[in-house]
Amino acid sequence: MGMWNNGPSPVTTTVTFNYPMDVVAHSLHDLIQSYPSAFLKKKENVGIGYFVFDRPKGIDTPTIEVRMSNLGPQNTSVVITATTVGAYTSSADLQIDVSEIVDILSSKLHGVNNMEAVIKRNNSGNGLWGHIKTLGCLLFVIIFTLLFIGTCIAYFPS
Repeated sequence: MGMWNNGPSPVTTTVTFNYPMDVVAHSLHDLIQSYPSAFLKKKENVGIGYFVFDRPKGIDTPTIEVRMSNLGPQNTSVVITATTVGAYTSSADLQIDVSEIVDILSSKLHGVNNMEAVIKRNNSGNGLWGHIKTLGCLLFVIIFTLLFIGTCIAYFPS
């Protein structure tokens, strides 16, 4: 085990939707296309039900990987994995991120009309606490840099 925190362990959840796989895949594709500020697409293959995207949340931006498979003509297994390299993110934060994706996708499949409200409701980490952590990290880097420069000037005068 190293000295540096490389982020929490990835969190994976499997859910089953009572919809054909092409319906579930196209629903997620539509979400990614319709709300690019909430889903930053990295990779996508709608035909095989594979998606990779980021959920922008300041310093805690998780990467979400979604893999779909047919369980029958009317059932789809969806495996959602959340990862991050954020030092300030816990596995519990990643579990919340996965739960948010499940809620958003379920709402889309159930035909909820106001998806913007659903996405906004499932946007943890973009509130005040997310901004405080981002600013705290920025301040740490600035202070550390100033201390380093001060030390260099003290020990290596010109």
